[in-house]
Amino acid sequence: MCAYKSGKGPVDLNKAVSYWQTQIEKVFPDGSNYFAVIMTPVLGSTNSDFIWGGFSPNLNEWAEGGEAYMSSKAGQSANASFEAIADCSVPNSHFMTTLYEGAEAVRTDDNGIVEVFSCKLHEGKTRDNVLAAEQAWSAHAKALELPINSWRFNPAWSNGPADIVYFVAHDDMRAFAANNTARFTDSGVALVNAGFAATMNCEAWVKSSRIIYRPTMISTES
Repeated sequence: MCAYKSGKGPVDLNKAVSYWQTQIEKVFPDGSNYFAVIMTPVLGSTNSDFIWGGFSPNLNEWAEGGEAYMSSKAGQSANASFEAIADCSVPNSHFMTTLYEGAEAVRTDDNGIVEVFSCKLHEGKTRDNVLAAEQAWSAHAKALELPINSWRFNPAWSNGPADIVYFVAHDDMRAFAANNTARFTDSGVALVNAGFAATMNCEAWVKSSRIIYRPTMISTES
């Protein structure tokens, strides 16, 4: 999570992103499986001006890519461009699990909307309670044929501010409105929401997402 330095803002972020995109091609001239997105606030309280989301298909590629990036002049220069405009917290690493796939890959890079839920389990609640709530949510989304995708993120090795983080991705703001209208006007939503409320307490945000790097290789590992 990042906060702009005094006098800096979205224009400076766009410049830093554009520069990063030129440098990442120098680090990985043959392509990479890395996926990167910038998220900025739309709705909800927030303690950050933007979030960098970086995704790798497995730990081996995460480590290899990170080492190549941080040991290269191009990667260091790209990092410096962000350090000049923002102060960012130490990144949290998570394992990602796909919960529901109801949509094809987003059609554009700039118009995505992501609902973010940062959750802490109630005392005494277990993995089985979490899975039951998730399965009910996914079944409801499937029954409504919602064109959305959702993921669960669990902390990899550090005690972060949340036990679980969820992302729910919509193609754009119109899709966000239509999908949630379908959910909230359906009679089954109360039971689904009650399952989560009984299991965890979540803080929610709505973010605008901008994809800044797409995977250009196919992983050979499962």
